[in-house]
Amino acid sequence: MAREPTSNLIEVGESRGLAYVPALDGIRALSVLLVMAFHLEVAGFAGGFLPVSLFFTLSGYLITQLILDEFDSTGRFSLLDFWSRRFRRLMPAALLGIAIVAGTALAIESLRSPRLRGDLGAALGYVANWRFASSSQTYADLFSNGASPVQHFWSLAIEEQFYVVFPLLMAALLIRARRSVGLVLAGLMAVSVVAGLLADSRNLIYYGTHVRAAELLAGAVLATLLPIGRAISARVARAFAVIAAAGVLVLGVAVATVSIDDGIVYSGGLAAFSLVSVAVILGSLVPGPVNWLMSRRPLVSIGRVSYGLYVFHWPVIVVLDEQRVGLDGFGLVLVRVVVTVSITLVSYFLIENPVRRRRVLVGFRRAATAAGGAVVAVVVTILVIPQFTVPVLAGLDAPDEVVSFGTTEVVATVPTVRVALVGGDDVVLPESLPDGRRLDFVRPDSIGCPLRAGLERANGCGSVAEALVDASTDAPVAATVVTFGRTERALLARLVGDPSAHDLLERPWWRDRQFTVAADYVATVATAVGQRPVIVIDLGPADALGGELAEWGARSENVTVLPVDSVDTVAATLEATLVGVISDAPDDRSRVLVIGDSTSFGLAAALDTVAGDELNVLWAGGRNCPLAAVERVRWWGDVTFDLSACPRADREWATIIPDFAPALVLMVYSVPQQAEQQYDKNGEWFALGDPEYDLRQREALSRLLESGRESGSRFAFLTSPRVFGGALGGAPFSADDRVDAWNAAMVSYTETWPEISLVDWASFVLEAEGDEPGSLRGDGVHMTAADLEAIVSAKVLPALRALLPAR
Repeated sequence: MAREPTSNLIEVGESRGLAYVPALDGIRALSVLLVMAFHLEVAGFAGGFLPVSLFFTLSGYLITQLILDEFDSTGRFSLLDFWSRRFRRLMPAALLGIAIVAGTALAIESLRSPRLRGDLGAALGYVANWRFASSSQTYADLFSNGASPVQHFWSLAIEEQFYVVFPLLMAALLIRARRSVGLVLAGLMAVSVVAGLLADSRNLIYYGTHVRAAELLAGAVLATLLPIGRAISARVARAFAVIAAAGVLVLGVAVATVSIDDGIVYSGGLAAFSLVSVAVILGSLVPGPVNWLMSRRPLVSIGRVSYGLYVFHWPVIVVLDEQRVGLDGFGLVLVRVVVTVSITLVSYFLIENPVRRRRVLVGFRRAATAAGGAVVAVVVTILVIPQFTVPVLAGLDAPDEVVSFGTTEVVATVPTVRVALVGGDDVVLPESLPDGRRLDFVRPDSIGCPLRAGLERANGCGSVAEALVDASTDAPVAATVVTFGRTERALLARLVGDPSAHDLLERPWWRDRQFTVAADYVATVATAVGQRPVIVIDLGPADALGGELAEWGARSENVTVLPVDSVDTVAATLEATLVGVISDAPDDRSRVLVIGDSTSFGLAAALDTVAGDELNVLWAGGRNCPLAAVERVRWWGDVTFDLSACPRADREWATIIPDFAPALVLMVYSVPQQAEQQYDKNGEWFALGDPEYDLRQREALSRLLESGRESGSRFAFLTSPRVFGGALGGAPFSADDRVDAWNAAMVSYTETWPEISLVDWASFVLEAEGDEPGSLRGDGVHMTAADLEAIVSAKVLPALRALLPAR
């Protein structure tokens, strides 16, 4: 009786008289070794993800062979027997792998993530590929954004889905159109290729079963044309051997040079690679160098356990990281390989082989009972993993507007009280308060300028945030009045009619667009207003905007919303309300302007929370925004960001600094400064160490300092702490040399300009994290508000007091 072919991580099949070809096990060995080298981040194997495609094609070839062999030998094809063999071959190791990950997550808290339980469930149900396809992360983020320990189950899921659908298709074709099987499979392969070319999502192209099916079907088509055992001429065999040698050469070049970020991978490259796989498979079937190489005993032995190696190696890599093992480089790779091989051999000899060869669990009832019990046990283990509470990292929600954290805009008891007034409609205002004090309403923008968010001026009108800063330039204001009237409703009508004005992808189907845009509009104004006491006057009818304003007032303690029937009744209503808002205490707090990337927003909020009675904090930074004016910032590969709208020293800050007159400007930067920067559209990229990079930063600093000279503002950089793990820990901008270079650059700036100081934020953070560097930074960079406030209170505030003038 012929020996049945060995299974592999992608798939083989139980043989029914099918000749055993040792070289096919050699192909499996080569493929899994290349995949492992890629996952272990061994230099020179950037394209090590490609051999998964070889697994797919080999699997399609062998499965189709098994089906055709059974049908041609017996005149029938048993779906139940087929699925039973697949079940016995694939389920034991997969269940064990998932159980190991779930059990490890119970023991190691740092392994848990918000998606882990869902990932494990998807892996168990063989739908992991669709789960990862719907994720915001791509496969290119595997090493940089904290991949799931069952991320590799995406390929097993595609295999299993193929094994469910493909035998049904083959059963129908064999009964009705046996001679047309190859033609139909070729047509389906073409459809899959077209689906990949038409797809506009990299995740869908990489993870989608309908796209990756082309690689499986390439093997299936080959099985109809050249099944194992078919006699071919010596000339054809020699031609196949030459083609195979070329295929192996292309495979090697691709693994060494192609990157997961390359556009060709997602532009038909994966399907095209199946032709390379076909060539390599051909070489294993005929005498020649490829057959000889793949038939070597070490490769054949590895190929027999390749399925287990694939299942277990990635969880081992994720769990045994540099921090947990205390090793790096070759030592860490060696530990990971030894552990992977050990688990694989135990699984192969004690679990997989006995189940597959029916030495245990003989009979359907026993096998089904054992499998059901094992699945239930794994599900229970998954469910008892403590639910991961996502820490709210300060700064990730940094808005696109300038934010004033001042909560008490007050003035001394004087005959005249200044009140900021923003809004486009002309209204009749009260002239004085009941106690005789006169009211001086300061309107920064002209009548007809609607309330706007953002940073740039439009049609001569500034933003809400800019207007509020302008209103308090000459002297503090005692209160802020915001009007929403016909001008704002006209702007809102234009926004409703402009589909590009707001991102409505998240809009529920049942909500009318006018309500969604109104909610978005009010939210942007609310963000710009911040926590200052505000009186909102609604001059309009009962409409979508009015409803959103009422909700804003209901959920915000610092906002009072006054619906007014007409502009003529504003004076009386506003006079009574102002009495309860205006205080008599002077605002002698030190003004602090905070600029920088998203981390600066969290720091600004923490300063206000900890020392709001001492500091009047204004934030004018931006998410991922660098110090210098740039077009784009590149994190890695083709992951770039258009940051041309970020605040700039020659634009927004040139107005904000003279108007706000801060005693201190805090500059908080890390990621965008440590990443690559592009200063001109389609221009070159520059990074730390490049003369152009240094020149641009110094130009921005020179302009900043010039803006603050009249007000006597001091400036201070916060040093950048090294990154230890987290979702951003593997990014190039998190490398120690990048962090150290940015800190060195900041030191050089203080040497050039004495008015710039350094606050050693890096030391403060690492001291707070103690023996677990990185433990307070969930993604490697950002902290929770509570942790930020603790460090600000203990370390930052004393450092700032030394820089601020005496009160």
